[in-house]
Formats: sequence, structure tokens, C-alpha cells
Amino acid sequence: MQSVSLDWLQKAFNAIDSDMESTYAVEILYQVAHKERSDENFDLAVKLFTKAINFTNTVIDHQEPAHADYTSKLRNSAKLNVGLIQYYNFNLLEGLELIYELSILGDPISQYYLAVILINDNGDLNTGEFWLCQSKDNGCEEAFKYYDSHFPSQHNYYAVSYTHLRAHETPEHL
Repeated sequence: MQSVSLDWLQKAFNAIDSDMESTYAVEILYQVAHKERSDENFDLAVKLFTKAINFTNTVIDHQEPAHADYTSKLRNSAKLNVGLIQYYNFNLLEGLELIYELSILGDPISQYYLAVILINDNGDLNTGEFWLCQSKDNGCEEAFKYYDSHFPSQHNYYAVSYTHLRAHETPEHL
């Protein structure tokens, strides 16, 4: 397992050293970190995600807007992964703070995970529902599924006309 990671890391560092497309290097770091997380090598995963987060290059940040946007998404995803590992595997509140910061910035997946943590781990339905709605509003499919399963038909109100309300009145109402 470790040799596969080292092979991928070598490719990433070669891409960085040869001034190849830097987004490629960040993506490789991210992918290797994600693999290490799947293999439950959490310490190494956090280190690799952190390298992906901190990697900077003027090509990414200034000259290529399309690459900068993609790389920014990779970095946010890496931050979320670090936050989830810290919170769930190392019981560190810093992980929850990182997820919260990304949620404030409008990242829908982070908003979803923050809501799940608030609802499942802390029993905070009100704040959890708020972040779940934010995530839904930002298009997170998982948030829709979670909301429907945890808040079924709780908000099925619909508008009716004044005439409709009057039609249901009986002499006791008057």
C-alpha cells in the first residue's frame, strides 16, 4: 500500500518540479490522500490533504482562472476531509471548526456534513435543519435525501385563498 502512495507522490512532485500543470499535482496529492483515508491511514491522509491545501502556484492562482476554480474546489474538499478525519477519527474539535468555516463560505457538502454532525452527534435539530436547508439550497443531493428521511412531511404547508378559508366556516366560527 505504501509503495503505491509513494509512486503517486513521486508523480506529483515530478509535476511540480518540472513546472507541468500544477493543478495536476494538486489533484494527485488529493487523490493519494483520499486513498490513504479509505485505507484508514489517517495521519498520512491528513498530511497529504494539507500539502494539497497549501500548495500554491502563480499559474493556478493568477493566470489560469479555470484551473484556479478547479484547484479551489479540490482544496475545499481536502479541507473538508481533514475536518472529518480530525472530528471523527481523532476527536478534535478543530475538525468541526474547519467544517464550520467551509460551511460559512457556502460549500454545500460541508454544510451537509455540519448538519449531520449537529443532528446526529449533538441532537441540535434546529441548527442542523438550518444547515441542511442551506445545503439543499446550494444543490447538495445528499442533503435532500437526508432531509426527507429525518424531517418527513414536517413542512407540507401550502397557501390557500381567503375565499377558501371562508368556504370552510360554519356558524360556530362566526
